[in-house]
Amino acid sequence: MNLKPIFYQILLSVICIQLFAAFRPDQHKSIHSQATENGSKATILFRLKAHEQFRLEYMNAFLEAKQLKFINPGEKDTVIIRNVTTNIPVALTMTFFEFGKDKSTKERKFSVLASPGDTLNLSLTSQGFLNTERLKKRIVLSNDSISYYTNYTTAPGGKAVSSKNELWESFYTEFNRKFREETDRINGLLANFQIDSSAFEQLTINCKLHYYKRLFNWLYEGNGQYFEPALPVLSKLSEDIEHVLNSPHLFLAEDLLSVIDGYVRLKIINKGGDYVNGITIYKEASAANLGRFKSSYLLICLTHSPVKKGNGFNEIMKDYRRKMANTSYSIHLDNIMRNMLDGKQLIANDMLIGLNGKKVSLNNLLKSKKQFYILDFWASWCSPCRAQLPVMDSLRSALRKNAVEVISINLDQKEVSWKTASLAEKKHLGINNYHLNAATKSAIVRQLNISSIPRYVILDNLKIISSNFYQPTEPGFVDELKDLIRTR
Repeated sequence: MNLKPIFYQILLSVICIQLFAAFRPDQHKSIHSQATENGSKATILFRLKAHEQFRLEYMNAFLEAKQLKFINPGEKDTVIIRNVTTNIPVALTMTFFEFGKDKSTKERKFSVLASPGDTLNLSLTSQGFLNTERLKKRIVLSNDSISYYTNYTTAPGGKAVSSKNELWESFYTEFNRKFREETDRINGLLANFQIDSSAFEQLTINCKLHYYKRLFNWLYEGNGQYFEPALPVLSKLSEDIEHVLNSPHLFLAEDLLSVIDGYVRLKIINKGGDYVNGITIYKEASAANLGRFKSSYLLICLTHSPVKKGNGFNEIMKDYRRKMANTSYSIHLDNIMRNMLDGKQLIANDMLIGLNGKKVSLNNLLKSKKQFYILDFWASWCSPCRAQLPVMDSLRSALRKNAVEVISINLDQKEVSWKTASLAEKKHLGINNYHLNAATKSAIVRQLNISSIPRYVILDNLKIISSNFYQPTEPGFVDELKDLIRTR
């Protein structure tokens, strides 16, 4: 069972919060339920002009990605009030993108900390950005003036680089400089009595979480491999990462889940294990010191598993249910599993177009003698998708022996883009190569909630066996598929 790194997934999974590291059911109660019982909440007052609207993103107590929407449909200025129910501080974030005439993109990130009992008065600047001037410095985690939190990925000064290693060296040098500047800024706030020691710890944690996440983004390459130059850097930070994850000042932050996930996988790599194997990840996380979020992350391991059946998955599911019996964790797990796509029937009435121009419904296409199918969703502009095509092609003979058929479904907006890419990839695409017209409006895209590609879906006829299978380049692809077939 393989489990993709959390930060390669567009949607964050639902998880709960662990109050203690030990697995004692009487100690486990979610922050969400506690906050509801205690009535703890943060209030946000947002002043909007006529027809203005705004959204703030945050993590709720289950680390679900949520939004606070502020909409003024009227002709007069008004104040919209929203509440966040929580008993620990929560980071509220908004990211703006500016597009230059040279097609460059500048990211502007704003993040403020909302604690239980707080009332935050917010508005927009004349430029349409978040106005943080009226907020205390202790709760402004990042704003337009702090470049450290922008998505810096290129070499400084427009320097040309010829390899990923050179880009890494350039990034690491510049990003460390930005990290030092940010830590100096936070130290200055404390030295000048603009924040207290508690706010200092929270600002420092936010800074470090962002630092760790950006480094982890380099380490995991998404195909079961890892970028070796980043490994010693993160390994040296391992003890500090564990300290941050166990800090009493830790709050619900945008980067938190990615750091926990990256830290567990880092430990597996350093032990010579397979960092994409879900059972290995679950067991490593069970033994790791993850502080109050341990039970939460273990729930992530279960709900993000590409394969939710078989002896290995059943073993860790039973282990979790036993440890979390009679807690909000087990109730929440049941709710998630009940709404999973896996095990449901696929709605497959969408029309596909073949290279010969003929149209066929996916439903009719699946009515062959083959019982198992791999739906490979790709697009001409998706480099990772096209990189997987030769690998999938090399597996076709093995898949056919196991009565598995691969159907490639292209999601390009323009049919001509698909045809051009199909010609270039003719050697690797099989005969089942189709274009899905108006993909964003199709029933299958909506049902499968396809928000990122490459995406692989495993079907037994029209029954969804895995709604988000792992990639052909990841270890164990064929063996996992064979296990699914044997246990159908």
